[in-house]
Amino acid sequence: MVKFNQEGDLMYTSAKDSMVYCCRASDGELWGSFDGHNGAVFGFDITFDGKIMVTASADGTVRFWEALTGECFYVLDHGGICKFVEWNQKPLAQTKIVTCNDRFRSKEFGEVKDRVCVWHYPTVASAPEKSEPECILTIDRALPMKATKCAWGPFDETLITIHEEGTVFIWNSMTGEEVKYVQGHRGAITDLQFTADRMMMLTSSKDQTVKVWELVNFTIVKDLKSDRPFNSTSISPLCFADDPNDIRYHVLAGGGQEAIDVTTTAGAQGKFEAVLIHLISEEDLGLIRGHFGPMNYIRFTPDGKGFATGGEDGYVRLHYFDKDYFNSKKWN
Repeated sequence: MVKFNQEGDLMYTSAKDSMVYCCRASDGELWGSFDGHNGAVFGFDITFDGKIMVTASADGTVRFWEALTGECFYVLDHGGICKFVEWNQKPLAQTKIVTCNDRFRSKEFGEVKDRVCVWHYPTVASAPEKSEPECILTIDRALPMKATKCAWGPFDETLITIHEEGTVFIWNSMTGEEVKYVQGHRGAITDLQFTADRMMMLTSSKDQTVKVWELVNFTIVKDLKSDRPFNSTSISPLCFADDPNDIRYHVLAGGGQEAIDVTTTAGAQGKFEAVLIHLISEEDLGLIRGHFGPMNYIRFTPDGKGFATGGEDGYVRLHYFDKDYFNSKKWN
């Protein structure tokens, strides 16, 4: 997983080696690490102020960290194989997280079902030692299949889950009731990303498409097609630039051939390049090469001037656009 802080000066990455790393975004220099998990770290998130990190791991725990020091101050025995975690989106009041996990049986936790949970940690920002995370919502019986990722909807009023069956479910974040169900893709949905205001969402899929959703009625407004399966997608922050000359209606997506088949074909046939797509015309604008294995994550920098990718080859690649990209006559 690859993610930037709000200011865009720090980049965080995680993988199956149980570590989360912090790097300087300008040049990729490693600044520190978050060491404590005993399994793959599938998901993490950082608060808007950049002070608190939360991580979810295959070891069945969710850990809370001081983001500036790398010190873990609370270990939540979650249970199951934790696949994703995200802070709620209310500024200055990020005291809740949503998590999802796969079914798993162990001596420590017994059998834990596929589920989506909301946890409340009231004093996490001010005095974390004075309270503990409390599970205030569990969606398990109503969950028709395991969720691969989960996220908060607009204004924290809903929860959104994506699934390998190509479905998207919307849930009431207070009651856990199903609000809406959409068969959005024909293949497994691999990623969901949002615009900064959480009013639009992108989903990528193995069916070689990226869908753009408006989240007022949770309907699909764009269907971006390509020639390769996608594992991740990201929308440029410059789509909403104040200066018309700075606007770039661009979407990035990446994926490629399954990792199990990589050794049987050449790199060019694997289609591991990042694809730059125009959001309005739906035209493929170009390919960016780099990885020699499937691309698992792709993210624009918060200022839209570059992007980072993470691949099955074990590399994180940091790209910055050249001056030609900011020529409004060519690229907007």
